[in-house]
Amino acid sequence: MTSSSLTRNAPSASASRGSRSSQNLPFFGVLAVGIAGFAALSSLHKKQDTTPAQKAAPLVECSAAVLSDDHLTLEADGEVIPSRQIRLAAQVAGRIVEKNEVCQAGHFVTEGTKLLTIDPRDYDLEVRRIQEMLKQTEVSIEEVDVERRNTEQLLKLAETDLDLQRRELARYEQLRERQAVSQSALDNSQRARIQAENTMQTLSNQIRLLDTRRGRHISEKDRLAVELERAVLDRKRCDIVAPIDGIITSDLVEQDDFVQLGNLLLHMEDTSQVEVRFDLRFDQLRWIWESAASRRTTSTSTAQPISVSRGASYELPQLPIEVAIEVDGSRFVWDATLSRYDGAQLNTATRTVPCIAIVDKPNQGRWHGVLDQGVNASDNITSSGLSGPPALLRGSFVTVHIEVPANQPLVQVPVTALRPGNKIWIVRDNKLDWLDVKVAQAHADHVDLFANYSRVHAGDQVVTSPLVMAVKGMEVRTTSTASDEAAANDDVAGETDRVERHADSLPDSTKPREIER
Repeated sequence: MTSSSLTRNAPSASASRGSRSSQNLPFFGVLAVGIAGFAALSSLHKKQDTTPAQKAAPLVECSAAVLSDDHLTLEADGEVIPSRQIRLAAQVAGRIVEKNEVCQAGHFVTEGTKLLTIDPRDYDLEVRRIQEMLKQTEVSIEEVDVERRNTEQLLKLAETDLDLQRRELARYEQLRERQAVSQSALDNSQRARIQAENTMQTLSNQIRLLDTRRGRHISEKDRLAVELERAVLDRKRCDIVAPIDGIITSDLVEQDDFVQLGNLLLHMEDTSQVEVRFDLRFDQLRWIWESAASRRTTSTSTAQPISVSRGASYELPQLPIEVAIEVDGSRFVWDATLSRYDGAQLNTATRTVPCIAIVDKPNQGRWHGVLDQGVNASDNITSSGLSGPPALLRGSFVTVHIEVPANQPLVQVPVTALRPGNKIWIVRDNKLDWLDVKVAQAHADHVDLFANYSRVHAGDQVVTSPLVMAVKGMEVRTTSTASDEAAANDDVAGETDRVERHADSLPDSTKPREIER
């Protein structure tokens, strides 16, 4: 190629480069705008934290300790038992000629209701026989009385005759001194006086004999009167009547059965009052003993020494208590009285003390609480129309509630907060603290602690959730702190969503686009 041709081509080459450069100017402008938009979007997003994440403190559930009231409620499970069980037996022998329809197991009978009748004919005859013998004895006594009156009349005549014989003998003696009568006449007079004395003595002896005979007849009459009373009593015993108001638990005989003296006829239970047998632990009895001791202290002057009898050491204070039973989720309560120990010994199996409470009105239970229908706590079961037990029945399982005054301040914590060995975890300044506590009373859902001994105060955050590998002073998060952190995270997430929505709303010209090559 010649130099002239090169010279001609040089301007054309430079012109083509200039035209190509002018064509690339829009491309670089778009690229610059895209880079600027990308930088703007990047500045809107939160800069990612490249520092390694620290492990969060364990999360625990806490509950605030609350101050308990000044009374402590002791609870125990018990069983209703009858206060009296009566076994009626035949007191006379004979055939049962009548059985009342109510004389069957399960029936309630009132006092004096005739239940059974034993054939009374033999006993009626015995009563009549003794009555006739008693009449004969009375006639014999009358005969003796008549004979005694007759003898007394004869005795008066004998006394008169004796006086005459004595005066006549005195005259004969005077005449004999003057030799006016013979000795034979004097002897006859003495003989007549002796006969008169003999007659009088005989009549006196006869009167005494009649008195003795009358006494024997009177004794016989008294004996027959006793036999008549016994016969009448046996006749009454032919009618078996209910001795109390109660329920027949079992009837052992039927009509036309022959029973001997002492044969069991039926069993009855007294329903006027029932007893509740329950066991108390020694820690529960301690509150009752302290309550009784405090009452004795307040009722006795401080200047006088307090003396307790030996019998009082084996007796329980007569405290008012409540007996509750649950029926289909409903709770019914009866008033009762703490009565006595059930024997002077411990239950060897459970190491508890058996006790007895008396329910004086087992048929007057009441609803405990307020129903949605508007039934108040004082409403009676019958008057309120509730479908509850009309009375405490034998064998019912009940819960006994004994309210005693607490002589020390108590705090209440959930039962899940109590750890083995009577220890609890509390959170102070987001750190765990380990405390030894002394339990005053344990319930199904909470525990009462002695506040002074346990160093637990009302408002302390007590850990109720399980802890694994926990040590004293370890930093923890409570459910309230975790809730605050979760709320903060929700706020951050909401801000991020707002930024992303703002970025989506930018014009397309500011968004980065793919470069076409």
